[in-house]
Amino acid sequence: MAASCDGISVVVKPGKAKTDTNARLIIASQEIKTKVSPVLMRDARRIAQTHGKYFECILGSAIWFETVPEQYRGQMMQQAVVTNLDYGLLTMGTTNSICYSVLVYFPPDSRESWGTRVNDVWKRTCEWLFEAETLQSISLPEWFDETDDDLVEILQITKSRFPMWHAARLKFRANRGPLPPIAKVRALVQ
Repeated sequence: MAASCDGISVVVKPGKAKTDTNARLIIASQEIKTKVSPVLMRDARRIAQTHGKYFECILGSAIWFETVPEQYRGQMMQQAVVTNLDYGLLTMGTTNSICYSVLVYFPPDSRESWGTRVNDVWKRTCEWLFEAETLQSISLPEWFDETDDDLVEILQITKSRFPMWHAARLKFRANRGPLPPIAKVRALVQ
């Protein structure tokens, strides 16, 4: 399982001063989003007017749904699972200023549930890719065309990328190590 955080931050909860000796330091995965569309900038500024420049919420709360845009929710949850951190920090800004930062608490049971679900999807769609016999074949297994409404999109993506993945894995094995930087490879058959 993997995630790509923009950073890891050490913060205090909103309303606590850095100099407050009772303020507990919190480590959080960080995601930074820059808005350039006038509509999205206006939305971010409206949220800041409502909740302040720095505030907190809990995964699944009304504030979560209001302030963490839908397209970033899964990304933040994935980061919390992979980093095993209780908190994530989403910072929304424009090209020249920060509109707001929301410190999101991800309860352990929610992180565990997400991780279990991602692992289940992995086992049902991708685990077979790393089995030895897969490297011997350039075709997909027969069961792969089964329709599972829950996984159709993932299966279609895997199917479309399988030939390139297979070629890269064979090249990796032949080189006995990582592939060279992409700028040095003119074609995968090299």
